[in-house]
Amino acid sequence: MDMVMEAPSADEKEPLLEASAEASTSKGGIRTLPFIIANEALERVATNGISPNMILYLTQQYNMGNTAAANVINLWTAATNFTPILGALLADSYTGKYRTVGFGSILSFLPWYQQPLQSIFGEELQ
Repeated sequence: MDMVMEAPSADEKEPLLEASAEASTSKGGIRTLPFIIANEALERVATNGISPNMILYLTQQYNMGNTAAANVINLWTAATNFTPILGALLADSYTGKYRTVGFGSILSFLPWYQQPLQSIFGEELQ
């Protein structure tokens, strides 16, 4: 039982990287990669920048001990590191990549607006 595979004819061969008008006008691909990398990099900078401030906030405003505050920060860091996986599942299954990246960007900046608004309006936000 010999299986002989025939080579495709010249008409059947397709180039691996075919440049067509449809491919050049489509969204996504390698052109969106810098935006995704920049979004993730800035989110990581924000996360690492806010952690020391959150330790002070938790220990001074909520009167937590250092150990409890560190545990809260560790859980928060774990959650922020896990959310890209949830975002990928959401984007692939339901919402699409652009809506998910936009929603995630807005969601990651909400804590940045909470503290200034709380200092401006005081107890009204609590």
